[in-house]
Amino acid sequence: MNSSIRISHCTFWKKRAILSTDSRDYTDASQPVLQKTAYVYLPYGYDEADQETRYNILYLMHGWTMTAGDFFDETRSGIVPMLDHMIESGDIPPLIVVCATFDAENQSQSFSRSVEELSVFHHDLRENLMPCVESCFHTYAEDVTPEAFQASRAHRAFGGFSLGAVTTWYQFIYNLDFIQYFLPMSGDCWIMGTYLWYYFDVQLRQIFGYWALGVALSAVFQRYVPEDLMTAAFGGNEAFGVLMAATVGVPLYACGGGTIPLLQAWLMDGMSLGSAAAFMITGPSTKITNLGALKIVLGLKNFVIYIGFVMAFSFLTGLVVNLLV
Repeated sequence: MNSSIRISHCTFWKKRAILSTDSRDYTDASQPVLQKTAYVYLPYGYDEADQETRYNILYLMHGWTMTAGDFFDETRSGIVPMLDHMIESGDIPPLIVVCATFDAENQSQSFSRSVEELSVFHHDLRENLMPCVESCFHTYAEDVTPEAFQASRAHRAFGGFSLGAVTTWYQFIYNLDFIQYFLPMSGDCWIMGTYLWYYFDVQLRQIFGYWALGVALSAVFQRYVPEDLMTAAFGGNEAFGVLMAATVGVPLYACGGGTIPLLQAWLMDGMSLGSAAAFMITGPSTKITNLGALKIVLGLKNFVIYIGFVMAFSFLTGLVVNLLV
């Protein structure tokens, strides 16, 4: 993120502002610094001198052949009066809406050039646009540091139409730590296709090791762990066994590929089907990689509630399975 923010010009008119700031062409690092323009909608009652009132903020991206200001051109779009009406009628709280562009020159480009530019816009949003806008207007960000943007992400959204929807999905991948809400409209999700084989390769390498570990552990359990111990822990007292399995699933589960051979060995040694079901519900839901993302999205309080709900649901499901089989 830029250590200093240079705002070249900011003009206010009606309920809007035009913001011009330094940026660069992220598709070509050799290009010099350039100026990019963003159009900002400010709700009725917005007061620059009021430092207490804070506003949610929506970054809205245009589609192909459009420019940053087109959404606020009332001869072409009804977004401004729609926002006015929805705020006045109480359908939405007052908010700030920012219309920017992924085009370095803020003019219509060829389709291939627009795709090239939108695929790197996440850098511009993070390093230039957000610091510029949220240092000028009263959002929930206390300052323009990464920590402040992370702390205020619940008050920030990004949406777009057509190629703007494609751009929105890129923000979901790259800027999820700064933005909580996403609204892709009438557009595709190319970024997932771009990363399909990458994720497949990563997951294959990760899962194979856990699968091999699961096979090894199943052999160890079958050879060295007495059957009566497994029966006592997971099968003898069915309610206790289900509770044990739901609890053990939280720290022990790695992935489905590694768990299946392990559960097979446990079932052969006396684990009830209900305990196995509880383990398989709790495990994937509390996988370490999942928990890291969930804690960011939910916050600590809701994260703890989530863990409790998963354990309670898996426990009840295990009891039902044991009653039915």
